[in-house]
Amino acid sequence: MTEKVDVYTDGSYFKTTNRGGYGVVILYDDQHVELSRGFLNTTSNRMELMAVIVALERIEEFINGYEITIYSDSKYVVNAVDKGWLESWAHADWKRTTGRELKNSDLWQRFYPLMMTHKFNLKWIRAHNGHRLHDRADKLAYNSANGKRFRKDML
Repeated sequence: MTEKVDVYTDGSYFKTTNRGGYGVVILYDDQHVELSRGFLNTTSNRMELMAVIVALERIEEFINGYEITIYSDSKYVVNAVDKGWLESWAHADWKRTTGRELKNSDLWQRFYPLMMTHKFNLKWIRAHNGHRLHDRADKLAYNSANGKRFRKDML
């Protein structure tokens, strides 16, 4: 029997303060792990992507061989994987098909090897739909973006 891991991710961003944060809830066996962090000088898309990256990096530390499902309300992240954009960017040396610079290429380059290493399903979930665990990830992201401790993002 394959063990399962469910992961709920979210990012938050306040344009007025240029601060953001991510929130992650990981469920496996009888464990419930929560991760969050705030950043200065970031964007909403970076925080959404960062949440998925941090979740996969954390899973890599303590879970091996599990069936992983990641739920994200970011079409930016989900479409990049599902529509093959990420593969195209990787093969185009992290540039867009037009040759223009790829936004967030530093994070996509961090994400890509994780995607190649782990077998996971990435599923889109509607934001603020009343799902308890996704709402928790949203609250973690919001609180970290609105908190007092921040790292400077690499923008």
